[in-house]
Amino acid sequence: MAETGDRIELRSGSLRLLIELAPLRLSLGNEAEGLHLRGARPRLKLGEQSLFADRASVVEPEASGKLKLRADLDPGLELELEIALASDPPALELGLRVSNRGTRAIEINALDSLFCDPADGGELELPGRELRMLQMGFHSGTPARSTRLSDQTRAARGGETAGPRTPAGTRESLTSDVATQVSAPSGPVLAFGFVSHRNWFTHVSLRHHGRIARGLRARTVFESASVLEPGADLHAERFWITLLPSRSDGIAHWASRAAETMLARAMESEEVLGLEVAGPIESLGPLLDQDVRVATLRAAAQLPLSKHTLTGLKTWATAARARGIRPALCFAPFLLPERSELADRHPDWFLSDDGGGLIRLQHRGEPQLVLDPGKPRVQGWLRDLATSLKRAGIYTLELERLDACTLPGRRGPEQAPALEAYRR
Repeated sequence: MAETGDRIELRSGSLRLLIELAPLRLSLGNEAEGLHLRGARPRLKLGEQSLFADRASVVEPEASGKLKLRADLDPGLELELEIALASDPPALELGLRVSNRGTRAIEINALDSLFCDPADGGELELPGRELRMLQMGFHSGTPARSTRLSDQTRAARGGETAGPRTPAGTRESLTSDVATQVSAPSGPVLAFGFVSHRNWFTHVSLRHHGRIARGLRARTVFESASVLEPGADLHAERFWITLLPSRSDGIAHWASRAAETMLARAMESEEVLGLEVAGPIESLGPLLDQDVRVATLRAAAQLPLSKHTLTGLKTWATAARARGIRPALCFAPFLLPERSELADRHPDWFLSDDGGGLIRLQHRGEPQLVLDPGKPRVQGWLRDLATSLKRAGIYTLELERLDACTLPGRRGPEQAPALEAYRR
């Protein structure tokens, strides 16, 4: 780490991070590849008001490549930015926290871990005349696809690629709630994505003008304004970004990092948020009393294919449609409770560690086993599940924790790489 006045420089391989403390701005560059992101900074959204850090100070230099900064904001808010520069591959990871040090509650709508916009003095420099944006679906609303920035189709504007809680793009903005990489054919790669999925909804907006990328915003959104009481903290999801040489697989590097963070918090719990119900089929009635167009039932994880469950879902779906509401089901297709009939009958369908023990992932407060979708029998079982749900009248599925496939583990005799299993 090199520090000169209000400027700090960190390096990792070909990646250079310049931190300006007054005002707080970050510039990330790979000079060998001509890739640069300049003048970016964290931002808080309070309704229509944007708050930035005019001056930050170093709280404590941590291990090599790690730094923690702190800044005071009005009204009575304190911002803390954790910066980590990794080496394999060289990448920047940001953890943003805001604390209420005042005496009154404050409503916060969103936290931008990284905000780079030409109108705010930011600049994104990506070489190449035909940039393409490749998305790998963390969420079922954003399946893997490649989009040219110059396309003006509905999909390119974000209408089809954005997830159900991600705002649609515009003619000069593409949105993604997943891991994404941007590059020209045979050109250097900009890759980014969130590597934690605790409670909140996230998306990244890429601003562009025709074929030229211009800005980037990584946002953690609160479904409704989150009330931050005095003395309380609020964390954004962790954001990861890297600048890589041509033909690099940035999605694979993101998948590896996301898997590490999931394992690190395997014993933590998660929250159920929004207009959703977790519980027995009999508790679904109140969901239809809301003034909504879509009613989403969020299951704890995978669903048992029992006659009782499917009959209850069919009754609920029929009642929803009778009221003009589209029924939807949200669940994690690759996670299954460890105490389940399927796990007892087919332990070989699940990921295991080198010692043969089944890998467990905490999801919505319960330990879950992870199905290996690379196995043909697992694929067949999932197809049967989809068919049964369709017969029950559930045509809209919101699939979550698809990135569980990236967890390291033994994947049967073929030993398919984690990213290959993820793409299957």
